Amino acid sequence: MKKTVYTFSLLVSLTIGQAIAQPFTISGYVQSKESKEAIIGANVYNPASLRGTTTNQFGFFSFTTNEEKLKLHFSYVGFNAIDIDFSLTSDTMLNVLLEEGKKLDEILITQKSIQSSSFNPVSLTARQVELLPGLVGEVDILKAYQLRPGIAQGAEGSNGLYVRGGSPDQNLVLLDDVPLYYVSHIGGIVSIFDENSVKQLNVLKSGFPARYGGRLSSVVDFRMKDGNMEKYSGKVSVGIISSKLSVEGPIIKNKASFMFSLRKSMTDLFMYPISKILLKDNGSVIYSFYDFNGKINYKISDRDRVFLSFYNGQDRVRMNIQSEIDLGLETKGIYKTRGLSLLDVDDLNNWGNTMGCLRWNHVFGSKLFSNFTLAVSSYFYQDDSKNGLFEVENDKTIELFTNNFSSKIFDRLLKIDFDYYPIINHHVRFGLKTNYHEFTPGKLTQHYEYDVSYLDDSVSIINPDRIPFDTIFGSNTVNALESSVYVEDDMTLTDKINMNLGVHVASYMYDETSFLSVQPRFSLKYAFGADWTLSGSYVKMAQYIHLLTEDGTNMPADIWVPVTKNAPPEYSDQFSVGLCKEFQQSGIHLTVEGYYKTLENLIDYKIGENLVSGKKSWDKKIETGGTGEVYGLEFLIEKTKGKLTGWIGYTLSKNTRRFENINQGNSYPYTYDRPHDLSIVANYRINKNISISATWVYNSGKRVTMGQAYSDAINFFSSADIEKTGNVLYNSEFRHNYLDLVNETAAIYDIKNNYKMPDYHKLDVSVHFTKKKRHGERTWMIGVQNLYNRMNAYSLYYSENEDGTVSLKKLTIFPILPSISYCYRF
Repeated sequence: MKKTVYTFSLLVSLTIGQAIAQPFTISGYVQSKESKEAIIGANVYNPASLRGTTTNQFGFFSFTTNEEKLKLHFSYVGFNAIDIDFSLTSDTMLNVLLEEGKKLDEILITQKSIQSSSFNPVSLTARQVELLPGLVGEVDILKAYQLRPGIAQGAEGSNGLYVRGGSPDQNLVLLDDVPLYYVSHIGGIVSIFDENSVKQLNVLKSGFPARYGGRLSSVVDFRMKDGNMEKYSGKVSVGIISSKLSVEGPIIKNKASFMFSLRKSMTDLFMYPISKILLKDNGSVIYSFYDFNGKINYKISDRDRVFLSFYNGQDRVRMNIQSEIDLGLETKGIYKTRGLSLLDVDDLNNWGNTMGCLRWNHVFGSKLFSNFTLAVSSYFYQDDSKNGLFEVENDKTIELFTNNFSSKIFDRLLKIDFDYYPIINHHVRFGLKTNYHEFTPGKLTQHYEYDVSYLDDSVSIINPDRIPFDTIFGSNTVNALESSVYVEDDMTLTDKINMNLGVHVASYMYDETSFLSVQPRFSLKYAFGADWTLSGSYVKMAQYIHLLTEDGTNMPADIWVPVTKNAPPEYSDQFSVGLCKEFQQSGIHLTVEGYYKTLENLIDYKIGENLVSGKKSWDKKIETGGTGEVYGLEFLIEKTKGKLTGWIGYTLSKNTRRFENINQGNSYPYTYDRPHDLSIVANYRINKNISISATWVYNSGKRVTMGQAYSDAINFFSSADIEKTGNVLYNSEFRHNYLDLVNETAAIYDIKNNYKMPDYHKLDVSVHFTKKKRHGERTWMIGVQNLYNRMNAYSLYYSENEDGTVSLKKLTIFPILPSISYCYRF
């Protein structure tokens, strides 16, 4: 009996002792040994307790334990893992340096470990993206993500991300924690993200933690390099589309560093002379763009760091067409002048982003990390056109019409984030954000004048009404305040179960209108068996900004507009579940994910309306209250070890929309409803200097609205007719097909998105030749886009045949295209 009591007392004492044992916290930064740059998402793991954590977005970690003696394992893809033994008597803070190991290009994709409950975020590095074939040799990091399941491209060549049925405006695109708006060049063919400046880019498709908010479908989190604190390095590359230069290095060794990258288009060098030849010296077309990324990183102390980030990019497209008109006898009665006159059409488009950001990291203690962000971000679009008729001999203006359209959004952002590690196995994040928006959705200025000494009472070429005017529409600036607070807890419940539970509360105030939303977030990971993981999540999201687009392709002319009383916030609910199996020895990973998502309060143009139609404001031209339903299955098998690496991804999905006044209130397929989407990516390293890469993609054709019949009556359609006729539908994507100015025919439409374009598929290949040089490394890339010359349809149009019948034809803009590029790292 005494022995039993003694044993029981001993067990109780040990249990109580364990419970009240002094916990110790090990915290610090995980950095690259070569550059002293922080490593995001590095694993910190205790093999004995099977518990661990990961570093945050600034490389900081905090691990609390009851053990006085333990061993921690630090690892990250592409670096040699290390083990550190600790004998603890108090909290410890240290910097952990990982040495670069095997080449990153042997591993194409990385994902978070079980230590994080984030729902399968996909992460790529610049080195990995460089191996993929690019359009005309142009490396584009966003296009690489289009090869993953659940992420579709828009039009051919576009880098727009359509994530699980969403549109590009529903992606929260962050550059060093600051939202950006239009992130493409050349109408979407090239993104603004220069891979030379990228440190990490994560895309989250579901299971969004509470710290993210403001968009419905995805989070695209782009982090710029901090700059090498040890030595100077850089890269220069020359391609057909653009040339790039990037440099980084220490300002004060181990104290401060810088990084900048510059990309300039090459298109303006050859487009101008080629267009002059094609237009027979009667005009020209010129296109140019540039990007500049810059960052300064300053380490004040072990507890304080300051980062200054900057981005500026702009596109410029100019088209000028001139034609001489003989205003002789055949035009007698219209103009009083005789001889040659010059018709001059000039159109200039500009758009771009600017972002500036100041961030301060402060470590209050071993368990509390903070980041303060102060930023500005702006986007603008400008379209200036001029149509003029001039007398050549006297150099006088006969008629002149100018049209100037501008749209702009300007943000001022204040953000405070905290990482708190209160007790063992809990990582709490909380913070607040406020964003002051200034919207100028669309300002249109028009001017027309003519010289009465040249024109009589007949109609003119430029303006049939021939009434002088100066008008301004939609010039009002709209101010709105968007604020949010969040809290989330990343919990390690057992060595097999991780859970993230949080809530995001957002408010929006505009004029006398306000909105409030409470958005719960939940995700769970359960590890079982031999490297199996089961995941599940639910998220509710709100979006306090709309994008008005005429054709669904996310072009720069699309305008960002604020949430108002007539256009309330958009909402989404998404459920996701996934199953993953890892084969560690072979480096093969299998993943299956299913999702179901609903969308509310979507907007679209009313039938017959567009950006510049009429004199109404934008909010009087739209349909509101639209809903969407998206669901699908995603399959992925990938190989990350050996000479042959790559993946096969497949998505099966359905994507519909419904508006009360479109299609008689019936649901219809969304423009990018693509039931089947298949990608095959392979990279084979022949030897240390030569590798070959290939990608093959197949997806169902996108949905478009095509006419079902034609009418000879030019005036068959009027705005009133369209609104009254339920079986006649106007779709802005094919607005110019309503009236054929040559054949004088009008198209009659049935239902929206009634036609599926031909299925899309193509094969791209590239070969990389790398060689070490005395002061660096050079790489030649030779590739072929669309190797078997598949004539994929970029758009469809009707055309009259010689026998008078009308046929549906396709426009192809990307046939087989060879490419070559050169880069040198130093």
